[in-house]
Amino acid sequence: LARYDYPKSIHLPNAAPGVDYPEATINLPCLSELTIDLSMRDGLQTYACARWRLPSLTHLTLLPGEGGDSRGAVAQVLKCFGVRLLYLQLLDGTLSESFFDIDIFPWLASNLDTLCPEIQPLVLTMLFDVPRPLLDIRSKTLRWLDIWVYQLPTSIQGAPPIKEWTQ
Repeated sequence: LARYDYPKSIHLPNAAPGVDYPEATINLPCLSELTIDLSMRDGLQTYACARWRLPSLTHLTLLPGEGGDSRGAVAQVLKCFGVRLLYLQLLDGTLSESFFDIDIFPWLASNLDTLCPEIQPLVLTMLFDVPRPLLDIRSKTLRWLDIWVYQLPTSIQGAPPIKEWTQ
């Protein structure tokens, strides 16, 4: 196939239970954007990490899993695909009714430099006040941090009141 025949963007929605994944390695040399729904019970992220080759992947969006180990699933995907990522987005409860575990944000902040050494924008959505450890991000390349909060936070633990940020 010609280079322009390969997909550049894929959204992997939640799959039906009992899906059998092919054993063959899947090469997607031009895929630069990927969205993974981590609520898949049959471990699509495990399959993708084991069988997919995505040498051009630079943009990743993760949707949270329902009642599972979202930090473990995010860690698995970032260990597999994070090294070349320029853009990472965790959409908490926006396109699904699931939410990331609250401890995922401080964990991501402390591991970002190792998991995503080239990351520039990081986009996070959350339904609660911004946890203070989130502000302790370890990254030499991060240029933009977008935090989308559904309700205006009353505070960030350990930081001055938000009113004082603009003064």
